[in-house]
Amino acid sequence: MSETSAHEDQREVNGRRRPPRWVLIAGGAVLLVLVVVAIVLVTRGGGEPEPLEPEVVTLPAPTPTVEPVERAEGTAFAQALPSTVLQLALSAFAEEPSLLREGALEAYRLDYTDGGATEVVVLAGQWETPDEAAAAMAEAVAAGTPEGAETTEGTVEVDGAQVGTSVLVTGDGTDTVWWTNGTVMLQATGPTGTVADVQTAYPL
Repeated sequence: MSETSAHEDQREVNGRRRPPRWVLIAGGAVLLVLVVVAIVLVTRGGGEPEPLEPEVVTLPAPTPTVEPVERAEGTAFAQALPSTVLQLALSAFAEEPSLLREGALEAYRLDYTDGGATEVVVLAGQWETPDEAAAAMAEAVAAGTPEGAETTEGTVEVDGAQVGTSVLVTGDGTDTVWWTNGTVMLQATGPTGTVADVQTAYPL
């Protein structure tokens, strides 16, 4: 028996045969990869979870289920007053004497309905100057605000520029909001939670 064979036999007797070097290198590389992956997973799992971006859902604006009444052609201001606002449709249109007495060049009352229980009345007047419209609104707010009523003041903006102011008065189930837009002053009265939306959606 050769010396080499004797040594191999001795290694087999004393224990298992030593694996080749490339097996040891490959095994070490796999172990290193597993350790790195474990560290990454532990580190990521232990940190704060990334916040989820909120999903913004924009619902379509409500539209009327009833047809607005027809009205005769009038001035440019009269024609600019809408026949529909959100779910409401115009049910009556007439001149408004109270605003004419306050100095409006022209003024109208518009009754809106959703065809059911919701009704909103809008008074709209046009003055010669923005200052006159603002003064008319101040008088209307003072006369139409009950003592102790909750009021919310705001601004009216068009394309990022302020064109007027607004005052919302919250009552017992009924709200009234006044607002100006240049030479125009408007007043809307109706169910709580409805007139504020009407004022926001109104095109004047």
